[in-house]
Amino acid sequence: MAALFKWYDRATLYALNGTYEAGSPQISIAAQPITVALLTSTYTFSASHNVYGDLTNELTTTGGYTAGGQAVSGLTYTQSSTVSNLAGSNVQWTASGGGIAAFRYAAIYINATLNSVVKPLIAVIDNNGADVPATTAPNTLTVVWNATGIFQTTHS
Repeated sequence: MAALFKWYDRATLYALNGTYEAGSPQISIAAQPITVALLTSTYTFSASHNVYGDLTNELTTTGGYTAGGQAVSGLTYTQSSTVSNLAGSNVQWTASGGGIAAFRYAAIYINATLNSVVKPLIAVIDNNGADVPATTAPNTLTVVWNATGIFQTTHS
């Protein structure tokens, strides 16, 4: 799935109130339960969406998908003097029954409360403006991360 990232920088780089950098000793982003949820093409991106609860039009619990999404395992966060990477295992769902419905967006969020913020968003991936087709049973739907990881940031 080619992806256009729409960043929620307050969640990605800071713990929403701006006092703790993600990946710093105060908050280790790789130690957080990061989850991927799938949203239909009727979701409308908004920069005011800061937490999972702001999202709309998530796929329902049916056909092998469970509302709330799937956890990302094997998380690692590496940081050099100019590049930071968050990597993790690909996320999979196995279609059953009627299958997994078509979707357009994959929302990545921390499935926990950080500094009183419940389930802060990290990013929403847009499939270049097109739906990912429905996945029929018994096929597997896999979100495959880029070789550099879930995200990579360059800084000075």
